[in-house]
Amino acid sequence: MTKFIVGEIFCDFSKAIDCFIHDILLSKLNFMQFTIKTGPQIGLDFSYANKLISKFYDTTFLGMYVDSTLSWKNHVEQITHKLSAACYAMRSVKSFMSQETLTMVYYAYFQSIMNCGLIFGGKSSHSALIFKIQKRMIRIITGCDIETQVEIYLRI
Repeated sequence: MTKFIVGEIFCDFSKAIDCFIHDILLSKLNFMQFTIKTGPQIGLDFSYANKLISKFYDTTFLGMYVDSTLSWKNHVEQITHKLSAACYAMRSVKSFMSQETLTMVYYAYFQSIMNCGLIFGGKSSHSALIFKIQKRMIRIITGCDIETQVEIYLRI
């Protein structure tokens, strides 16, 4: 394991605030080491004032679920739950709304969830599930059956 002492980084910081707040901030401090799936793994430990800084393997950052290998699997799993709930909600209110209103709800609710992080993980093999759910949503809005190609409707 490689150890780094990050005392120099916190030197001026600790002078600016009192020790109580400093300890609280240090208890919330974490780090993530990004690695590749294949190849040698380098273990890193960071410490400050003889306290080990916690290492995370996955976290949420700006609404995206990021893991240490940047695989997007966790992000896609979390997003699919939200998108499936949006499909259920859309199916529930479909009989009360016009297609124009359903389209507005699609862009406001479904599309905003779907586009979160899509630019980064869109080429991932896990993203195919998101696009299947999008097709299901288009079928709900348009009322077409499962045999109908929905690609023509994607530009609602």
